[in-house]
Amino acid sequence: MQNRIRERIYLFSLLVILMMAANVARLFYVQLIDSKRYTREAEGRNYTAPLDRRRGVIYDRNMRELAISHKVNSLYAVPREIDDLKKTIESLSNVFGKGEAYYLKRLTANRNFVWLERKIDEDRVARINDLKLKGLRFKSEYKRVYPGKNLASNLIGFVGMDNDGLEGLELYFDKILASSQGRETYYSDPSGARIPLMKDSSVLSPKGGNHVILTLDEVIQHIVEEEIEKVRVEYDAKQAFGIVNDPTTGEILAMANVPNYDLNDFSSAKTWVKKNRCITDVYEPGSTFKIISSVASLEDGKVNPGDYFDCPGYVMIGGHRLRCHLNHGHQTFAMGIAESCNVAIIRAVQKVGKNKLFETISRFGIGEKTGLSLPGESRGIVHPVRKWAEIDLGAIAIGQAISVTPIQLMTAVSAVVNDGVYIKPRVVREIHNADGEVVVSFKPEAGRRVCSLATSKTIRGMLSKVVSIGTGKGAAFINFEVGGKTGTAQKAGPGGKYDPDKVIASFVGFIPIERPKFGILVVVDEPKGEKTFGGIVAAKAFKAIGERILEYLGYYENDGKTANEGQLTVPDFRGKSAVEILEILEEKNYNLDILGSGDVVGYQYPLPGSKISDTTPVAIYFTDPEALEEEQESGLQRMPFVLGKTLKQVLGVLKDREISVRLNGSGVAYRQKPVPGEIILANTECQVEFKDE
Repeated sequence: MQNRIRERIYLFSLLVILMMAANVARLFYVQLIDSKRYTREAEGRNYTAPLDRRRGVIYDRNMRELAISHKVNSLYAVPREIDDLKKTIESLSNVFGKGEAYYLKRLTANRNFVWLERKIDEDRVARINDLKLKGLRFKSEYKRVYPGKNLASNLIGFVGMDNDGLEGLELYFDKILASSQGRETYYSDPSGARIPLMKDSSVLSPKGGNHVILTLDEVIQHIVEEEIEKVRVEYDAKQAFGIVNDPTTGEILAMANVPNYDLNDFSSAKTWVKKNRCITDVYEPGSTFKIISSVASLEDGKVNPGDYFDCPGYVMIGGHRLRCHLNHGHQTFAMGIAESCNVAIIRAVQKVGKNKLFETISRFGIGEKTGLSLPGESRGIVHPVRKWAEIDLGAIAIGQAISVTPIQLMTAVSAVVNDGVYIKPRVVREIHNADGEVVVSFKPEAGRRVCSLATSKTIRGMLSKVVSIGTGKGAAFINFEVGGKTGTAQKAGPGGKYDPDKVIASFVGFIPIERPKFGILVVVDEPKGEKTFGGIVAAKAFKAIGERILEYLGYYENDGKTANEGQLTVPDFRGKSAVEILEILEEKNYNLDILGSGDVVGYQYPLPGSKISDTTPVAIYFTDPEALEEEQESGLQRMPFVLGKTLKQVLGVLKDREISVRLNGSGVAYRQKPVPGEIILANTECQVEFKDE
């Protein structure tokens, strides 16, 4: 009996020893012989995911935001966790409006992670949360937002779903605006859940992108877009362009294309509308190009402003007849420019020859990119002089048989009036890092001389006559001497023959002409009507743009509109009751605009201590004491009173309070939303409408 017990014990011990030996052998095999395979399998469950990165802001010259990034939610699914596929698909289709087949295909894919909808609004996030569907999760991402919507859309451009620049400045400065990519390494268990790795190297935090500060002025951009759109609609034109610059620095203050598009919904826009046609599209400039031809004629002294030319209404070159819009008869070269006489400029250019004209054209950068910091710029079209036919000398002199981009023409003509010094155009002022420190500052270049100071002064004088007595009278200002040049160029049809019913009307001018502060180019493509001349169509927009810019920048502030300001000092009405207000009014009669309801004044505008005239309204907003105390503790603010103020004054009021604004019209403010005194939250956009007094 005892022997049998011993045998069993020995047998059991032997089995235990054999099992232990097998385990040791297995461990030996795994650790030493097949370790690489198991290491690969373990590492296969380690995943690296990108972390949210915030793209830099695009600002205008006054640090107004043009492109920003906000955190939003994106929806994804872990298919294996979904317990009711039919309900999930039906719910997603109902919330997002897509067909059920779309979600069926995504949710039945053999993947642990699948995107369903990217960067969705808060309303849909709430609806999905209310459904409490298993297997659906949210991930926060940054979404690019453009507060101005259509404003400068062709210049700014847009980004794709992963915040990569696709057009405009967003594309050109993509690497500068983009943040450094962060990442997180984690382990995924069999259920698909993430388990963070316990080591410092598992997380690399992203670094915010750099900010780009433009030379653009948001208000001037708005003015240009509004005025060229008015002209485009009035004349049922195909499209229109507008550029405003500082000729002395090359800074672009506005660059507008209409039609344009909403950057927040760029996928709905047609491809051609998304292009910045101010730099991509070429056109025959017509008579605006006579400014460059005049430089070639005058520079060597072979032609003088007082030289006479006979215009019978046409000129014959190489058996071809080039017509003039009138029979001007016997007139000086200067008067020929004022009246836009084709014969006068052709005869003048014939005196200097084609080589001189070609050399002048090349010196002004026509046929070459300006080097503006934007993608897609065209060179224009200038044929080598050796390929010119006999007629080309005359045709090019009047802006035919040559093609330019709007930015090329603007830059070249600006050089003529800028004492003959060519300045490379700039659209970016500075680049700041994520902490707001300046890392790059783009200063105006020294420039290069392209014509003499004497020629520049002579042409400025001739351009002044264009506006005072010539074809550009529609661009004249009352208080400023303006100079410019009209252009009405027929467009060539498919067979190369010019179509008299299709023209490009343009006007380029400077304010004031003797010492230009601003240059303005307006180009209107295919206006319709009886009178589609540049001196009528484009000059109208030029004048409206110029006058509104001068008003905005304060050049009209001393014309009597503000003569009585500063007579009264605004007292502090805040926290006072109606009875206390009446006591103040007994001493001095203020023009009060009483808003709201309650027992005490919670807000006033203008602020205490402001200097006003005796007719300036002072808005006071009554509220309850408890509400006032809560408001002060929370840091909320109320909408200022801006009615009756000029565009510049409105911007000053709202900028001080960091309130974004959408402007419409010109003149003085007559409607605002939110209403004065209404409590507003951060990022609230104020809408102000203006009308002429």
